[in-house]
Amino acid sequence: GAALTTYISLAGRYMVLMPNSPTAGGVSRRIEGDDPTTMSAFANAMRERGLNVRSLNLAQEPGIPSNTSVLVLASPQRRLLEGEQNLIGEWLKAGGNLVWMADPDSPAQFEPITDVLGVTWHDGVAVFADYQSTSGHPGIFLAAGYPPSPLTQRLDEITVFPLVRSLELGESDWRAMPFLVTPGSAWLETGAIEGNLVLDEEAGDIPGPLTIGATLSRNI
Repeated sequence: GAALTTYISLAGRYMVLMPNSPTAGGVSRRIEGDDPTTMSAFANAMRERGLNVRSLNLAQEPGIPSNTSVLVLASPQRRLLEGEQNLIGEWLKAGGNLVWMADPDSPAQFEPITDVLGVTWHDGVAVFADYQSTSGHPGIFLAAGYPPSPLTQRLDEITVFPLVRSLELGESDWRAMPFLVTPGSAWLETGAIEGNLVLDEEAGDIPGPLTIGATLSRNI
């Protein structure tokens, strides 16, 4: 899904924590297991870089540990509790780093967090008019070029993003830098991904280009 991150630079050994709960299906995707819906590949890649990765249950632990380098919110499977949202919002205000990935069907309107960041997630799926000659599916984004960004400056390969949503970067004290942007011919489809798809702004569709990945940074 689409991604939002505060710009991070990691050095040494830190803990990367993923909010999780043993009840209600968990908050974020699990970081262990072979199921393709888990974040195990991401977690293992972080471990290969020398980072400690574990799940965090914000409903049981009193707060986000002070040695946390990055908090990863990986497509929450349910709406975060108000107390969990407030913890993350206050942690961001204090200078914490967040990587937030949101699939189209993932709850993402968490005001204590989005208000701090000044962002709005759009509900829908980005579709691509040229899909028949590229991916073969209207909801698969093949990224071959990237706006200038520290995250993509060494990336020169085509990357595949299936079923992504877009986000809007509002006015805030953060410096926003999109790093994944769709072509202008794409749009955010708010209806079902089936049949003959056409842009219908009266129905709520959003015309491209769409921002589907961005970094936010600020001085603290």
